[in-house]
Order: sequence, then structure tokens, then C-alpha cells
Amino acid sequence: MAIDKLLILVVFTFFSSLSSAKTHILKKENVEEELVSIAATVESGDEILIPEGEYELVKPIALASTNISIKGAGPKKTILDFTKQKSGAQSILIRGWDIDVSGFGIRGPQGDGIVIRNSARVRVSDITVAMKDKNRKTPGAYGIYPVNSQHITMRNIEVSGASDAGIYLGQSKHAIIEKTYTYENVTGINIENSWHVNVVNNNLTNNTNGIFIVSLPDMLYSHSEFITLDSNTLDNNNHKNFANEGTLISKLLPGIGVKLVATKNILLKNNTISGHNLHDIEISTYLALDMPPYPGTFSIDVDRNLLDSNAFDGTVHTDASDASGILCSKPQHMHAVMIQMPQKKETCKPGTIDISTEKVDLPKPPASSH
Repeated sequence: MAIDKLLILVVFTFFSSLSSAKTHILKKENVEEELVSIAATVESGDEILIPEGEYELVKPIALASTNISIKGAGPKKTILDFTKQKSGAQSILIRGWDIDVSGFGIRGPQGDGIVIRNSARVRVSDITVAMKDKNRKTPGAYGIYPVNSQHITMRNIEVSGASDAGIYLGQSKHAIIEKTYTYENVTGINIENSWHVNVVNNNLTNNTNGIFIVSLPDMLYSHSEFITLDSNTLDNNNHKNFANEGTLISKLLPGIGVKLVATKNILLKNNTISGHNLHDIEISTYLALDMPPYPGTFSIDVDRNLLDSNAFDGTVHTDASDASGILCSKPQHMHAVMIQMPQKKETCKPGTIDISTEKVDLPKPPASSH
């Protein structure tokens, strides 16, 4: 009898939460005010719908809740124009759990585009971010920027003109970057100190570097590790570097398809990489960044980066003292990949790595703050 009462209570609570969820359809004539206001007070289970049209926003949008969604009519139909934004380091800030963001375009962010911070189970899809603003000498740094987060999905996204990274992932675990198109950014995709990431079926062209994966000292996760780059197309990433001077990204030389720095257990599989003026693939120790001091607890070396069935027309380059950090399984474009080194060339060594996804429980969302 007690179990039956408990079951009834659980079912009642579940359906009560569903019945209290609201769909907020914004009025065309008042999109900015309603969007900023509703985003700040949204309840778990709510949905925000932005109608078709172009809307100028001068205020940033902050979204902090659980189990909510914000949707437009499509990335070419619903445009949020932030070129006249007057405050905020980003156009949209997300903190929460189980959040869906989809179906609109962002134009001219005065800082970053979409920032996802300390969040889990966030899905961003069918979004375009055009970072360039004719009134600014240097565009904002990041199109999409998840950091300190888990279980993030970025799919069907287009980003151009970012002065750091079109799509960034930092100090995060369990992420998917899939079917994105990045062009005319300094880096198309930049991953820093993140684990268990799948980068699949993306198109990266005319960036300074296509994909840049790096391990930096003194971060939440010690290295960028257990990352798969599968079936991506990288071509002609030779764009001039226009990052702000003095930043890490400003050190990148144009003309590199994939650049790995101090990474471990990275799998490059079935990628097509071509048309790069410097190297199709560059695999370097942390020394290549010329950013001393080098903490004694931080491994500056590369280790077990595997090339498997890729096609490319350029070179694989490393600054390591030997090529032991680079392995091959199936043949690449050529029957054996020659590794360019400072003093000599070596054939890629055969080997395998374990890139299997770590089994972890999904993080539980916090209690609602409303």
C-alpha cells in the first residue's frame, strides 16, 4: 500500500510538471524585451519560440535553468543582430542542464556568440554565427564556446569570422562536434584540455588552422585526450591570422590542416586534408608554443596519436625528437606516411590506441532555482 501511494505521488508530480510547462511565443514587435525577460525567469520544461524575422538586440541574453528549449524558425529565417549590443561579454550565456538551442542566426556579436558555462546535456543545433562587424577592427573571439561542461552536442552549425575559434571546447568532457561548417576564422575548431570528444563529418576551409587541439598546464583536465577526428574535410586553411596580439592563437602560422600540441590518444581517421601551404598535419610538443615556464608536473610531449586511413596531399610534421608519438594503422593516402622532422624523415610506426568512450553516469541537474 505504501509503495502504491508513492507511485501515485511520483506520477502526479511528473504530470504536474508537464502541465505547468509553458510555450512562450514571442511577439515580432517586442522580441528583444520579451526574450531577455522570459529567458531570465523561464521555468523547467518551458519552450521559447522566436518567430521569423530580423531583430536588433542591444542587451545580452542570459539563460539559467533546466529542461528548457529556445528555438527560431531556422538559421536563415530568424536572425538576432547584436551589432549594436551595448553590454555583456557574449550575446547568449547558458548555464544549466538539459537545454536545447536551435534554429536561428547570430550576427555581429560584440564579444562571443554563444557561451555555455558549467553546464551539462546542452544541445546546440541549426545555428549560424557571423562574427564579422564592419564597425569593428577585430571581431569577437568565439562563435560557440562551451567551457567547464559535460555532454555537449554541437551539430549543423556554421561559424565565420571569429578572431580565435569558430567552435571552441575547453576543460570539458563528453562532447560531439558534428556536421559543422567553419570558414574564415583563425581556428575552425579549437579544443583545449578536454576528454572524450568526437569530431565527425565537419567541413573546415579557409581558416588560419583547421583544427587546433592543445594541452595547456594548470587546467581542470591535464591534457586533451581520447579525441576522435573522423571523416572531416579540411582544405585550404591558409587564411591570414587576425587574432589579437599576445594571445595563444596569435602564435599560429597559417597553412595547417590539423595541429596537435602535447596531446595524447588522438585518433585521426578517414579525414580528407588538402591544399595547406605549411602542413596538412602538425604534431608538436608544448615547446612549440614558446610559452615558458614549463611546470614539472605537466607533460610537454605528444603520445600515441594515431593516423588511420586518411587522405592528404601534403606533409605530416613533428618537432619531437623522434616519431614515437605518431602511430599508423591502415595505409594513408600513401602506403606509408613520412614524418617530417627537424633532422630526418621517418616512416610512421604501426600501432593502435584505445579511444573507447569512458563510461560515466550523466550528471544530475541541480534543484530548480525558481
